Amino acid sequence: MNELQMELGDTETHIRGHLKIGLPQIIGTFFFSKVAKSFTKKHPDVTLEMIEEGGLHVEKLVEKGEVDVAFVVIPAQSHELEEQLIFEAPFVACLPKNHALKDEQQLSLEQLKEDNWILFDSSFALSQVILDSCRKEHFVPNIAYSTTQWDLLLTLVRDELGVAILPSPLTDMYREDICVKPISSQYIPWKIGIVVKKDRYKTRALKAFLKIVADIYSGEQK
Repeated sequence: MNELQMELGDTETHIRGHLKIGLPQIIGTFFFSKVAKSFTKKHPDVTLEMIEEGGLHVEKLVEKGEVDVAFVVIPAQSHELEEQLIFEAPFVACLPKNHALKDEQQLSLEQLKEDNWILFDSSFALSQVILDSCRKEHFVPNIAYSTTQWDLLLTLVRDELGVAILPSPLTDMYREDICVKPISSQYIPWKIGIVVKKDRYKTRALKAFLKIVADIYSGEQK
C-alpha cells in the first residue's frame, strides 16, 4: 500500500520528494558530500535525510524499507538487496613508525599475528572483512582496542598501541605518522557500493539519486 501510494504520487514532471540515505560513518566521510552537492544542485526540491549507523544495521534498514538507499561495503550480507559497485581500493597494513617490520617492503597478515590489533567496532562490515582475512592465514587477531572512529584507530596505531589493516584511502592523511605497507599474502578489497531493496518501487527521486552516484563514480573504481 505504501509503495502504491508513492507510485500514484510520483507523476509530476518536476522531481521532488524526500530520500533517506543510509550512511556508515567511514563511507559517509569519503563518499556522500560529493554526491549530495551534485544532487542538490540538480534537484533542489528533493530533501536528503542522512541515517548514520553501522554498515550492517544500515543494510537491515534498507531491507525493511525504512531507508531508501545506502552506501555500504559489498557484497551486502542480505540477499534482499540490489547492489551496485561504485569504488574499490585495497586494504593495507598500518604499523607504528618504530615497529620491528618497519623496513619490510610488504607484509603478510601472518607476520602480524603476535601483535595487538586495533579493529573497527563489530557493527562495521569492515570488522568482519578483517577477521575473515586473518582466518585465511590461520590465526585470530589479539584485539586490543575496537572503535567506531577511523581517525582514532589510526591515532592508536601512531601511538604504538597496536597494528591495523585498513582501506588505503583512509591512511592518506596519516602516512607521515605511521608505516603503511602493501599486503602480499592476499588481495583484500574495500568494495563500496550502493544498495536498494529488490523489487521495491523506485521513485523518480530515487532513480535520479542513483543516476547521480553512477555518473560521479563511473571510471573511479581502483
